[in-house]
Amino acid sequence: MSNSIEAAPARRRTVLANLIAHLAPGAARAAAFERFSLALERHLLPNADLASSSDGTGVQRRIVVLDMDQDELAAKLRLLPDDVIAEPEMLRSPALAYPAPLQPTRRADASAPGSGAQLELRLVNRWGAGVGGATVMVAFHRIDAPATSVTTGAVSDGAGQVSLAYDALAWAPAFVAVEPAGGYWTLAASQPCSGHTLLLRELDDGAALHWWHLVCGLGGAAMRAGGGVRIGVVDTGIGPHPALAHAHGLGAIADGVFCAGAQAARDCQTHGTHVSGIIGARAMDGADGAATPLGLAPEAQLMMLRIFGQHGGGSQADVSAALDLLAGAHRADIINLSLVGDPSRLEHDAISAAYGHGCVCVCAAGNQNGAAVGAPASYPESIAVSALGLLNTAPPGSMGAFNMPQAPQCFTQGGLFLASFSNVGPQLFCSAPGNGIVSTIPVRGADPEPYADMCGTSMAAPMVSAILACLLAEDDAYLAMPRDQARAIAAKAILARFCHPLGLGYALEGRGVARVAAALRR
Repeated sequence: MSNSIEAAPARRRTVLANLIAHLAPGAARAAAFERFSLALERHLLPNADLASSSDGTGVQRRIVVLDMDQDELAAKLRLLPDDVIAEPEMLRSPALAYPAPLQPTRRADASAPGSGAQLELRLVNRWGAGVGGATVMVAFHRIDAPATSVTTGAVSDGAGQVSLAYDALAWAPAFVAVEPAGGYWTLAASQPCSGHTLLLRELDDGAALHWWHLVCGLGGAAMRAGGGVRIGVVDTGIGPHPALAHAHGLGAIADGVFCAGAQAARDCQTHGTHVSGIIGARAMDGADGAATPLGLAPEAQLMMLRIFGQHGGGSQADVSAALDLLAGAHRADIINLSLVGDPSRLEHDAISAAYGHGCVCVCAAGNQNGAAVGAPASYPESIAVSALGLLNTAPPGSMGAFNMPQAPQCFTQGGLFLASFSNVGPQLFCSAPGNGIVSTIPVRGADPEPYADMCGTSMAAPMVSAILACLLAEDDAYLAMPRDQARAIAAKAILARFCHPLGLGYALEGRGVARVAAALRR
């Protein structure tokens, strides 16, 4: 009798959906939906664990996430209609950039960095008071293999104290990054030592308009910009924040299933609120009378669908379902996708279907330090955006200060530069500011109107979404067009006319920096 143990069947989560972009809305899509549903019920569901299934209401696409033996799945796929695709589940992530030391090429196992020693840090403001609620991330490098590293973190207590355990015989702290819970600039420093006190600088205030508004060509008229244009955002959620009280939290999508309501759309991280503020934050007078940062298109109708959870998640199934809903039932003119992942045929089909509804997707190119443009920005219908910085605008010691490129060809004569984290390539449509950008984050503590700086092509994409909304709001011919592919083509053509070349070259900036060149009349 053999003592060997038979290996368990290989199982993984698989996304199945019917393609719709090649079919006209209406009867053809309804018939394809029914064919898929019947084949699914008959051939697949009896032998699979169903993680979730959308009902396709209003969009005529069914998206199903299955956990199933892969050999059995392969045998069953031939029984499905030709326009049904199956893909391994591919997670997306917000296109937020961190300094290179926090993006190691070779990570250690999950047990590192061990224990035995403590890295004690204290965060203070200029008056010496402790700053609590800040997220502190530390990269530890292996002493015997510096190319191997691991990143761990904690949140500062009310006295600003942070303590991280590590094995001092195997690991050495190499880099620290601090994300305050609003009110202060991010901080980044090399080789932190236990006992160090880190001084956090207060965010600049007193102005609603900042350098990125000027680079984008927007002045005081921005307070009335974007009226009549509908912008969907697919992200980590939105708010609460008083400068975004006018925005519509439509709900959340998980595994392709929609949960309606503003509460479901609440930001479970901070990224989505920051992105939304760049687009549509409305000017407010702070408690001390200072102005607050203004969104570039505050009069646009802003709609949020949350696809990420507190600890990540969000797959091509969720992105696709969100696109179908925003472009279809909610008639979005623009959808902002500040996220990145591997190419997906389903996701591409959803972007193509949105394009057929007259909706264009503005997408972050990605933050893999000069790598090729990631999906969904790489699809031909997308507007892919790279990120720019401006010299002397991110304070020394902030995360933004670490993102200047080394190559001289990445700088312009006016001080703009391609941020070192930005992905590049021929798929780029344009560029926009994305380094050291101050915007809204959710209210979670004592600060009733918190703001924070972030870096990434995640910040550049909403700049372009907002600029495009400003341009479309002033184009009567565009506004009169029916919601079909010609309308989407026209939107991209309008944006192309207002891109200003910087001299960096097409692979770095596309057609140039997107700008509103003429004064807005509304």
